[in-house]
Amino acid sequence: MLHILSVVEFSGQALGVLREVWYQVNNLQSGVATIREQPVFKTPPHSQMILRDFDAPVDVADYYVQRLTSYIQVPDSGNYTFYLSCDDWCELWKYDVDEFGMENQNKKSEESLTKKPIIALYAWTGRLQWNKYRQQMSQPIFLVKSHIYQMEVFMREIWRGDHVSVGMRTPSGKYERPIRGRRLFWIKPVSSLSQSNMTQSSSVLLPFDPLMAIDRSYATCYRSEKVRNSARVNIQMKQNKRNETEEREA
Repeated sequence: MLHILSVVEFSGQALGVLREVWYQVNNLQSGVATIREQPVFKTPPHSQMILRDFDAPVDVADYYVQRLTSYIQVPDSGNYTFYLSCDDWCELWKYDVDEFGMENQNKKSEESLTKKPIIALYAWTGRLQWNKYRQQMSQPIFLVKSHIYQMEVFMREIWRGDHVSVGMRTPSGKYERPIRGRRLFWIKPVSSLSQSNMTQSSSVLLPFDPLMAIDRSYATCYRSEKVRNSARVNIQMKQNKRNETEEREA
């Protein structure tokens, strides 16, 4: 079986936040507990773009919803506090991803971790206003250095002044509001990597570490200090390379 992977060529192409927008959403479906559960998010978005930071464009339109998705790799282990600023309503969700960049497949565990947002704000704030309501701040969350965590924002705009931004406070007490793109990855980390066949690419960047790359030597380098087993990934590509050589000689 050939697995098709979404790849990027350079580390800078993987950095940022994916923004998806659905326009002309005049009313949300009643009886739905969270914005994330709205049926509209199961349909194709009207537009997509990559943001540099966890900070969406301002005053774009009226009556729309948007989703911001990014994978964060924190610089140090410790308790992190997240902040949310938006107009009109917004939610911030966090999901665990294992240290190889694969999504957590433990559905029972995932349900217990994601049954509610870490921040739910159903009132508007000024742009980059972080302290209007106590609901804008999450409880301290322990995150591990070099691990990957997926963050999603769901936002509802009704009329005028739309914006949404995510910030954080690090274990050292330093504020980063909004969170900068140098530690954010917009693309989903690769799964089932060891069983994948890659073709027609001499250089592939895996987005969950800006210095982790696969080249023609099929070696993988990690910037991260904590990597289970070893700092090499066994990619089953030698047979592909041998086949290419035989085709050229034929």
